[in-house]
Amino acid sequence: MVNDATYKLAWRFAAVLSCCVWIIVLIINFAYFSTQKTGVWAKDLFNNIAAILLYGSTVIASVVLIVIPLSFYIYAFFCCLHGIVHLVDRGSAPGVLMYLLGVAFAFKQGFFEKDKQIKITGLILILVAAILSQIRKGFLPLITTTLQCLSVFMIGFLLVMIFLPDLQKIMKTKETSVLRLSPTLFTYRDAKILQDIIVGKKYEAIASEHNIAVSTLKNNLSSLYKKLGVSNRNAFLAKYSNYTIKLDIPDPAPGTKPSSWSE
Repeated sequence: MVNDATYKLAWRFAAVLSCCVWIIVLIINFAYFSTQKTGVWAKDLFNNIAAILLYGSTVIASVVLIVIPLSFYIYAFFCCLHGIVHLVDRGSAPGVLMYLLGVAFAFKQGFFEKDKQIKITGLILILVAAILSQIRKGFLPLITTTLQCLSVFMIGFLLVMIFLPDLQKIMKTKETSVLRLSPTLFTYRDAKILQDIIVGKKYEAIASEHNIAVSTLKNNLSSLYKKLGVSNRNAFLAKYSNYTIKLDIPDPAPGTKPSSWSE
């Protein structure tokens, strides 16, 4: 299993690579603009300035991600932004791929934990609006863009269907690691509830089992996630879904009650 330091290092490397790529893109754009005559550059002034701002802000975001490598909301925002700009400007399949990548980052960061249907509907409407913007170029470009987008979704669906059985087998056969929690920071109940989250229990069921309110459960889980260095439930599951959670002391004797949370 990849440890925390390696995980952060990998994302930091990705941010460095992204920063280098976008700096090169920015330089190429400046070089291209410098070769244009003033009249030609001014004719498409809005698009040229928008391109410089987009690439420049992406470079800045990449620098921020080098410092804070696990800020997936930044990845989500800029992937979606580049995807929409690419779709509106060119109407090609890479824009859809970039947009879907942004949605995936948002999902990983826990964006869909609340108001899921509203957020999904909004994201779909944004994507459809970007595709329909091609109508300004004519009916044929709109049809072409729509078909390209549908082909991306079809290929993605087929890939999932092809590899899903194998992925499920891999997940089932993965060796489960043990995450031993420090007794100075966690209690038996903490370990039990974190394990319940891993196995997929609902908040209501966990709260009922431990005789606490759901709001209390969520508040204390937020504190536990912070101690573990993750921001939310999705981030916790992304890192620890294959772990068994245990307190790093002998198990309590039968009938012994673990320490509890206060309301």
